[in-house]
Amino acid sequence: MSAFFASLACLFHQLQIFWWFALFVGLLMHKSRRLAWSFLAVSSIVPFVYLLVYFFYEEGALGVVDLLRFVLHDFYGNGAEASIDYRNFLMTPISLFRTFFQVHGNILLFLKGFPLLWGVAIFALSLAFLSLFDLRFMRMISFQHISLTVKVHILAFVLHLAFAFFSHGNAEFMVVLIVLLPLVLVGFFDFPNRILWKLGLAMFVWNASLAILPANRLDFNNDKALADFVIAHPNKVFVLSDKNVVANICYYVSGHSVAHRVFTFPLGVHKEELLCLQEKGAVVLTDVLSRTTPLSRGSMLEVDGSDGFIFEETYVQFDSFYGTFSLDRVRIVE
Repeated sequence: MSAFFASLACLFHQLQIFWWFALFVGLLMHKSRRLAWSFLAVSSIVPFVYLLVYFFYEEGALGVVDLLRFVLHDFYGNGAEASIDYRNFLMTPISLFRTFFQVHGNILLFLKGFPLLWGVAIFALSLAFLSLFDLRFMRMISFQHISLTVKVHILAFVLHLAFAFFSHGNAEFMVVLIVLLPLVLVGFFDFPNRILWKLGLAMFVWNASLAILPANRLDFNNDKALADFVIAHPNKVFVLSDKNVVANICYYVSGHSVAHRVFTFPLGVHKEELLCLQEKGAVVLTDVLSRTTPLSRGSMLEVDGSDGFIFEETYVQFDSFYGTFSLDRVRIVE
């Protein structure tokens, strides 16, 4: 069953291969060849589904290189940066903390716009601090008594965290740590129940009221209006600060991809393509010059928004939770 669910998780997100690998290593440590071969046999559903999608949905060509490009699409498409520099050490601890307690620039705007949230925030923080005082009642478990199950989840935790670190502390890659960390800690400590319910309730109240519910009820960037404008102007080219969200809305609303004329910023590998479209007479519009966003992981790492652009005119304006922004007509420069 573990092979089936781990394989199913891999089909939802490729990163779950680390948890799958940790489970497989656990079987090898168990020294059961029959279970290991059974695990691999059940896991064959992953390459089988990939091949079905590649040949019958994507109608891909038969070839190792093309197949690898499909399997590793996010890597080839630069979906997530991966390197070692100051950003790894700066963003990894920040993203790790935010995985459990959402802290972002929106919070001050929420508290200003919805004063009742002050009481909710104080309640959640009080519970969290009370749980810290109860830590003195924890009892440590000898490492010799740590079970194989806990060791498997330690390996999965380390692999996920290491990959997130390599990807500049990408918070998306840390989501699974919320589940893995409790499974690891219970192997080292005997927690009193009062610590768990206080900290768990504090996390739920804080994250639900200051992150999940506002994100569900508020359209911070007015992305829907921007997507409608993109759909209504099929002959224009767009360079957007949050290209993926707008492109996804366009696809779900219209049923057609806009990837051929909606690009992300920084321009990067797309610059030559944009220059070619511009030479053919395409009008290039961008929101990069006028967007104002609160402090976030992205804003801490973003580059100068004017790099590569020459402003020509303000084309249209939109209202958003963060204030008014515009689509500006620009010219791409070498």
